[in-house]
Amino acid sequence: MMVGLLLLSVAELRAGRAVRGGVLFAVLLQLKHLFLFAAPLYFVFLLRSHVLAPPDGARGAGAALARLAALGAPVAAVFALSLTLTLTLTLTPTPTLTLTLP
Repeated sequence: MMVGLLLLSVAELRAGRAVRGGVLFAVLLQLKHLFLFAAPLYFVFLLRSHVLAPPDGARGAGAALARLAALGAPVAAVFALSLTLTLTLTLTPTPTLTLTLP
């Protein structure tokens, strides 16, 4: 399943859907940290293909920052959701069963 998610992410990148591919890779990283070795490759690829050399042809620092924010916000949301769920579930006290004897 994990390799399938990795291949789906690569397929989305090849199809030109960088945001969806980045989100799928972020989900993959949350499921299995073993794929962290590929993170620098994804970073460089997305930086060069989506942020610095855009498919829409808009140039300039403002357009590059807007594309970086559009790519970074959904990816950061995946990590924020995962961290929030982890902290909420681990910090919530679980009720304990106490036995009272007469």
